[in-house]
Amino acid sequence: MPVTNLIYQTLKFGFKILPFKKQFCLVLKNSGIKLPKRIYRELAFDGSFNTSIYGINFKLKNYKFTHHIIENDIFWLQEKAWEPTTIKLWIYLVRKSNTIFDVGANTGIFSIVAAAANKNSKIYSFEPIPRTFSWFQKNISANNFTTITAEQMALSDKDGYADIFDMGDDLPLNASLSSTYHQDEPKRVAIKVKTARLDTYIKNHQLQNIDAMKMDVETFEYYVLLGMGEFLKSFSVPMILEIFGQAQWDRVYPILKDVYAIFYIDEDTSKLREVDSYANIRLYNFLLLPKTTESSSVISLAQLKTDLPDLF
Repeated sequence: MPVTNLIYQTLKFGFKILPFKKQFCLVLKNSGIKLPKRIYRELAFDGSFNTSIYGINFKLKNYKFTHHIIENDIFWLQEKAWEPTTIKLWIYLVRKSNTIFDVGANTGIFSIVAAAANKNSKIYSFEPIPRTFSWFQKNISANNFTTITAEQMALSDKDGYADIFDMGDDLPLNASLSSTYHQDEPKRVAIKVKTARLDTYIKNHQLQNIDAMKMDVETFEYYVLLGMGEFLKSFSVPMILEIFGQAQWDRVYPILKDVYAIFYIDEDTSKLREVDSYANIRLYNFLLLPKTTESSSVISLAQLKTDLPDLF
């Protein structure tokens, strides 16, 4: 074993048996020492912590799982930790929004940021996997937020129940309703979850509009968009959408192109680039802005360019 790897494994074991992990991490973070990713992702602890992203203050619950989690990255690097341009755009959207949807909430980072950035908003969040939903609820409780309606269900193109395919990790990051997603993963298991069409949910809750939405459902986005029905066009919701690969683009682009201007969120350059194909895409987040002047959205491309010119 190389000496450097031996030192790394020794330090990793030492941290594992350390009794006061949170206190140790706080001291190390406040020291200003720059840690490589390989190191700080091993320095996770169980417990809540205060943090700030682009001046938005909130709490998160951290966990010592077998792989890295977003919460721990945020503890060490705040807004520099994870999709910084996407989060910057999300804060911009939610600050101008009254009704916000977080589809595929996971442990609720987008929902928590939205609630902290706009205390007058109403946030509807959807996370179907029971243990992930439980951790999401703990993040809500840590902040005493009352503006988040957390729904333990998946949005789809059908009302009822369906199998979601879970990869068996202690914290699911890649679960999907798509039966072909990671189908060769030996630990993959099917969990029966409640599903709803988004148009059904909108009608049942008598919602007059959705002002901002984030959707990240691991290749199932096409079906959630289908489930919006008439509201895909009539609401024309400004949206941050994950499109994972060419095959997904080929499905969603035809139903989006007449409603939205589509911008690739380039995390490498911290810029937005309007696109009509999946060429030169490395990561997967896109900003959708309504084309029509009849949209009720208060967010336009012209206003975005005025407010966030550094993105263009």
